[in-house]
Amino acid sequence: VKSDLIIVAPEVSGRVTEVLIDDNQRVAPGDVLFRIESERFQIERTRRKAQLETARQNVLRLKARHKTREAELAAAIAEAEFELDELARTERLRKNGTISQFKYLEVQRTSDRAARRIAVLRQLIDESLVELGGDPDMNADEHPDVLQALAELRESEIDLASTTVRSPSHAITANVRLQPGEYVETGDPVLSLVGTDTAWVIANLKETDLTHLEIGQIAELHVDAY
Repeated sequence: VKSDLIIVAPEVSGRVTEVLIDDNQRVAPGDVLFRIESERFQIERTRRKAQLETARQNVLRLKARHKTREAELAAAIAEAEFELDELARTERLRKNGTISQFKYLEVQRTSDRAARRIAVLRQLIDESLVELGGDPDMNADEHPDVLQALAELRESEIDLASTTVRSPSHAITANVRLQPGEYVETGDPVLSLVGTDTAWVIANLKETDLTHLEIGQIAELHVDAY
C-alpha cells in the first residue's frame, strides 16, 4: 500500500523558533509545521519598500525635469527668434552706418549663443527621453527601475512568508526531529509528510495469472495489518 511522500525542506535559512507538530500527527493544507526566525526578513522587506519608493520618486523627478527642459526649449526658441530679428535689424543699421561693427558683432554673438542653447536643450531632452524609456508620460510603475524594485520587494515578501512553513496537503507527519533553536539551511530535508488524499496498491502478479485480467475488473484485497 503506497501513498505520496512529501519531503519538507525550508526555502530560507535561519534558526527555528517554533515547532508545532510531532511524529504521526495529522495535518491539513495550510497548517503551520514550524517557524523560522523572521526579523532579518522583515528588515529586508522594509528596506526593499524604501528602495521602491525611492525608485518611484526618481521617475517622477525625471518626468518633472523633462517637462522643465521642454519649457526651457520653448523659451530658448522664442529668445533665438527674437535675437535673429535683432541681428537682422542690427545688420541694416550697420550697413547705413548707424551703429558700429563692434555693436553688430556683439548682437551676433548673442544670437549664436541662443542658437547653441537650443541645441544643448534638445540633447538634454533626448537624454531625458532615454531615461524615461522614450515615453515621458509613462506610468511610474512601468519604468524599468521601478519594475526591478517591485520584483525585489516581492522576492523579500516571499522570503518572509517562507519563514512560516505550512503543510501543502492532508498528510501525516513523519521523521520529525526539529527542535526550537536549531539552525536549518535552505533545501535541507527536515521532516516528511505521508499524504492521505490518495493511496494505491502495487500488486506483483505472476505471468500465469494475467490470462483473464482486464481493466476495470474488481479486485478483492486483504491486508495483514491496519
